[in-house]
Amino acid sequence: MTAKIKEHICSTCNGTGFPPSGQSTFPGRKIYPTKCSTCLGKGRISEASQSDLGALNLARAKR
Repeated sequence: MTAKIKEHICSTCNGTGFPPSGQSTFPGRKIYPTKCSTCLGKGRISEASQSDLGALNLARAKR
């Protein structure tokens, strides 16, 4: 039985790959974006689902 891979948009960063920043923006200040820790900067989360006798297992698929 093969696993089906589903992708959906990361809810933490809304698909941008960068979470919303809580840094204040003063004139002349540089802001360094950080990657989203949920999707690792990809903006999408892949999940593999495989049913075995009615049981459903969800695991993050690493690419």
